[in-house]
Amino acid sequence: MRRFIVGTFAIIGVLTFILLLTLGWSLHRLTSPSLPLMGSQDAIVLNLTLGNQQLSEQPHGGGITSMIEGASPSVYSIVAGLGHAAKDKNVKGVLLTLEGNALKIAATQEIRDAIKAFKASGKFIYTYTDSFGEHSNGTKNYYLAAATTKIWMMPLGTLNLIGVAVEIPFAKKALENFKIRPQMGRREEYKGMVESFTESDFTPPYKENMQRIIDALITQIVADIAVDRGLTVDQVRNILDTAPHLPEKALAAKMIDELGYKDQVKDAIEKRIGKKPQYVPFDSYVHTLNTSSKGEKIAIVYAEGTIAKGKAGWNPLSDESVMDAVEVAKSIRNAAEDSTIKAIILRIDSGGGNPIASEIIGREMDRAKTKKPTVASLSNYAASGGYWIACGAHKIVAQPGTMTGSIGVFAGKIVTEGFWENYGVHWGEIHNGNNSTIWSTGQDYSESGRKKLDEYLDQIYDVFLKKVSVGRNLSVENVRHIAKGQVWNGVEAKENGLVDILGGLITAIQVAKKEAGLADDAPVTLVHLPAEKTVLSMLFDRHREDGVSIFARYPSLRMVLQKLEGLFAKPQIELKMNEAMQETLNQ
Repeated sequence: MRRFIVGTFAIIGVLTFILLLTLGWSLHRLTSPSLPLMGSQDAIVLNLTLGNQQLSEQPHGGGITSMIEGASPSVYSIVAGLGHAAKDKNVKGVLLTLEGNALKIAATQEIRDAIKAFKASGKFIYTYTDSFGEHSNGTKNYYLAAATTKIWMMPLGTLNLIGVAVEIPFAKKALENFKIRPQMGRREEYKGMVESFTESDFTPPYKENMQRIIDALITQIVADIAVDRGLTVDQVRNILDTAPHLPEKALAAKMIDELGYKDQVKDAIEKRIGKKPQYVPFDSYVHTLNTSSKGEKIAIVYAEGTIAKGKAGWNPLSDESVMDAVEVAKSIRNAAEDSTIKAIILRIDSGGGNPIASEIIGREMDRAKTKKPTVASLSNYAASGGYWIACGAHKIVAQPGTMTGSIGVFAGKIVTEGFWENYGVHWGEIHNGNNSTIWSTGQDYSESGRKKLDEYLDQIYDVFLKKVSVGRNLSVENVRHIAKGQVWNGVEAKENGLVDILGGLITAIQVAKKEAGLADDAPVTLVHLPAEKTVLSMLFDRHREDGVSIFARYPSLRMVLQKLEGLFAKPQIELKMNEAMQETLNQ
């Protein structure tokens, strides 16, 4: 009885919260115009701010769910939005404001491509920043800005175009001080993550791999900036090697077009347009596009974050998202079984994760491949498990700056026996089974336990090599040569046969259309999976009480909540954005 009363009051509280939230959100939507009213509505300038938070891959609907979650802008919505704006006669240009240092290289390259396509329509993108890095690295922000029409920086700003540095902690001595013993195995010598626990500095193979990666990355960045700014590669390289630069030096070096403040940028925009423009937030513009869905369907399944079995979310310790492998696999399976969907794109941004979770997704990709065309689109990372889930696709598309490969595996345990003993805690142990303590953190591997670990590592590695061999039509010997845990950028991966085509999501959609036998200019409906969660599903569907769904315990709630669900209805992003992306594809 007590539990019933407590449960009832809890439900009433949640329902009251939902109702108040609904009313507040509805009032906000009713009293707030979809676009600002100041300025000329036939002279729109889009306000886009980037760099202060990481970009997600999957677009969000922009409704109350996104408000609660604090959803970040997506690469897709930026690319599609710029594509639509390029053909919108009312949009005259974009004011891009750069802040922070959260951009990643491959996403930056994808947005650079979209910026160039937008400029090709005859419209402008002005960049403003207070500083390219404030006692921090501004290389990625400048790399993006270089693709725009004109760059403004505050007169107190600094050009921190300083290159790329990789700093990795090596904790061997610290662990020894705490009497903690890492016992790890890997396949093979380039699988360097374990070295943070087992070494005091880079081993030669790990250092070689990291150096090659950043050398190739800087080569790409310098070459692109040289073209953007009308300078030679040597000039840009010299500017990079002598950075940071004070504003006057940056201006004299032709890396900045104007020194000024944001209000002065707006004055320059008004002068260029010939009237006071209407400034519209970029995501407001994207979510109010009056577009419709048409054409054959192509599914885009998003696989973003560390690959794991379990609930998707965010890991606060690593500051990385976590994907639910089962949910991603289900989305692939549903798309494969849907006869109206003509092709599947697996959009990957993952540095890897659990091998079994990776194979759950990999298996569904293998099955889908027998039914319809599959394309893997690699974003910032598709390494280790991220490449495991990609390698079976018919075609693989990656940006030049994508980090991929890392074909290998590591596993082991951290033995904490000495740590506890040092603080007077002794763990007693009894067992039955020769290897019953194999995964215990209280003792080292026995000789037979170490043998079992090696057998496990060999099995995972062999399966990985064979999957890549079959998926990429390469010999196992060839794959082993480019495996060993080595990370490659997109250009190198293409040279090694791990990637087919360089490009972003737009390129992947075009490849999917071709594989599905559709014309290059054929309109398509993009179906984004997994489906975005609604507020009610987040609050209730995953709420469990003693392992029992709250709906099962209180079934009368379902009817009430289903009525409320309509109040939270939001336009689905795929219905709003398909035509925008189609216009981008046709540019």
